[in-house]
Amino acid sequence: MKKYNKTDDKSTELNRFEKRAKDLLNNDLYKKMSLGADSVPYFLRTPYDYYEENLRKLIHSHWNILELGSGNGIHTKKLIESNANITASDISQNSLKVLKKNYNKINSKLKTVKADIEKLPFDNESFNLVASAGSLSYGDSFKVDNEIKRVLKPG
Repeated sequence: MKKYNKTDDKSTELNRFEKRAKDLLNNDLYKKMSLGADSVPYFLRTPYDYYEENLRKLIHSHWNILELGSGNGIHTKKLIESNANITASDISQNSLKVLKKNYNKINSKLKTVKADIEKLPFDNESFNLVASAGSLSYGDSFKVDNEIKRVLKPG
């Protein structure tokens, strides 16, 4: 029996997301994407509605926000609407290209950065808030937790 390897899982997911994003880009399908909680089937939507409502309450427009595992940007919408400085990060460069196509016209303060959630390429205490909608399981929980704590400003 083959031993489970988190690195293999991450590599498999990266390939899957890269392929999906290429399809979206090559066929202009990103223009037809639903964004935010509306993109989730109704019977699964409650946690995403809760996530978005809390973001709306928490975020201040002068903050620096890091989104981990932003993918194609499906759950980046509420962050963008906050008018804060958003850094959307993902391991898939093609997914970030889709995200930029969806949002660059809406928020000029949006940055995208290719990043592994276990080794974030940001300075210590860089962000007021770190947000993620379902991607934290793609990394070793101990490493991810330490990286989040490292990049968050005190308080």
